[in-house]
Amino acid sequence: MQNYFRTLNATRQMHGMNQVAIGAKFLDKTALQKAYKSALKRHHGITAEAKFIINLYEDGRNAYEGK
Repeated sequence: MQNYFRTLNATRQMHGMNQVAIGAKFLDKTALQKAYKSALKRHHGITAEAKFIINLYEDGRNAYEGK
């Protein structure tokens, strides 16, 4: 599971850098979700469980950040 979370974290960072590069002020949530799913499929071959893993990652991230 940690490998999946590392992949999602790296994807979030890359997506954030791309958003800054195009001049966006906020992260596009729908594009970020699509990037998450694409990264899990590309690196780990995960398709059906992607949404579950993404939700676990976001819940853990929100708990860590105190949201």
